[in-house]
Amino acid sequence: MYCFQAIDADSVPNIQYILSGVNSADFRVQNQNGIANIVVNGPLDYETRPTYNLALTTQDGQNSQLQGTSASLFIDVQVTLYIVYIIIGP
Repeated sequence: MYCFQAIDADSVPNIQYILSGVNSADFRVQNQNGIANIVVNGPLDYETRPTYNLALTTQDGQNSQLQGTSASLFIDVQVTLYIVYIIIGP
């Protein structure tokens, strides 16, 4: 999980977070009190897609003096494969 926060400079705090990019559907944004948490929807398959290139865009929402103002953050996610050997017995 990755956490990001945008600050709304006007009097109406209503930041919207939009996640985009190839296979961005494998992730979702949870907006909790203005903090964006990027969460994986399910297991990521290293053999199918070892990297993801995502963009998190913040946009000032409606009823605001700055409506339509936005900023973007580009995120590269690399899936790492860990192999653990467990030996049981003598």
